[in-house]
Amino acid sequence: MELAKISLLQVIILFIIIFFGFLLVKLKLISMSAKGSLSNLLVYLVVPAMIINSYITEYDSNIMKNLLYCFLFSFIVLGIGLIAVMIITKFWHTEEKPILRFAMIFSNAAYMGFPLIEAMYGSEGLIYASAFVSVFNILLWTFGYACVSKTFRLKEVVRSILKTPVIYALAVGILIFFLQIPVPTVIAKPLELIGSMNTPLSMIITGMVIASCNFKAVLKNIYLWLCVGCLLYTSDAADDL
Repeated sequence: MELAKISLLQVIILFIIIFFGFLLVKLKLISMSAKGSLSNLLVYLVVPAMIINSYITEYDSNIMKNLLYCFLFSFIVLGIGLIAVMIITKFWHTEEKPILRFAMIFSNAAYMGFPLIEAMYGSEGLIYASAFVSVFNILLWTFGYACVSKTFRLKEVVRSILKTPVIYALAVGILIFFLQIPVPTVIAKPLELIGSMNTPLSMIITGMVIASCNFKAVLKNIYLWLCVGCLLYTSDAADDL
């Protein structure tokens, strides 16, 4: 019950920040053209800094063991979700099927996930979350890429994965954690400060995206509602387990 209260409080806080992002765009205080630059700032600097910072901690064999379990369970969970979505959408007759499948399989795990996990479980929770997001990105740029583009070019997939900053941040973080590499305060503190930008910046960007949506088109799309219904059902089922 206590965990549910904490979750609800954190979600409310996140939605308030999202509203600020929405309001900034609607009041024309910030242009939608800035979204790309803010997203790049988040993906290429803030999230990697946050991940590396979470690994700057005393070595614990239990954390290392749990991290390996996270990699394994991430592949299993995402794999099950992938198969379930392919079965559920098999008889959907719409040109938007590939993008709807993509949306159902690949959630907004980093933007919404990292801030909530950081608030609820602290830096150790981010360590495990980084493992999930790494597996997530590998599948996103392989199966997800093939699903949307209807093609699979190995060179392009490998190039896309190698451009994913989270992968490099995870590798650096694991090396620091496993080898207990001392990180001087002059480096650790900037990483901590930059990483702390993740929650407000990601939520503001989300609000900006919502502000640019065509709500009428969204509300009229029955397949989109089916997607939401499926995601809510699987979420409830996961909670029951």
